[in-house]
Amino acid sequence: MLEALTNVRRHAAAARDVRVTVERVGALLRVRVVNDGGGSTRPLLPFRKGGGTGLVGLEERYRSLGGVLESGPCAGGWRVAGTLPAAAPTASSGSR
Repeated sequence: MLEALTNVRRHAAAARDVRVTVERVGALLRVRVVNDGGGSTRPLLPFRKGGGTGLVGLEERYRSLGGVLESGPCAGGWRVAGTLPAAAPTASSGSR
């Protein structure tokens, strides 16, 4: 979700609230990055030529791992939310 945080800096430089949540729900891991908008005409990061694959690339990575990624506007801001299958818990090597 580094891409989502980078996008906040790039596209919503005036955002006052950015929340990252990670939770395990049964066999799923849910990660969410939400900002309150605060779009600015002057991004904190300079524009660049070429570079990353953005949210499209992030969505492809999630899909390749059996997950789902959704992004879009929400309540005055922007949301990126992903769900992945969680790894099964492993027994501690020290327990018997």
